[in-house]
Amino acid sequence: MKFHPITIMVLLLLSSNIYGVLGMIVAIPTYSILKEIAKFLANRYDNHKEAQQQKKKEEFGIINK
Repeated sequence: MKFHPITIMVLLLLSSNIYGVLGMIVAIPTYSILKEIAKFLANRYDNHKEAQQQKKKEEFGIINK
């Protein structure tokens, strides 16, 4: 996974202040998992929205014929 270095530094600083050394160890893997879940959900939403638009276009085309 490619992360911006500033993102990593902020994650490490915040997690160390809140959870200590254990937080620093867990911060990056947790962030990467959450980021992938968010990307998956955004992609799924976009696909759903696109399918709905296609369905409306097909229905509109059938009504006008």
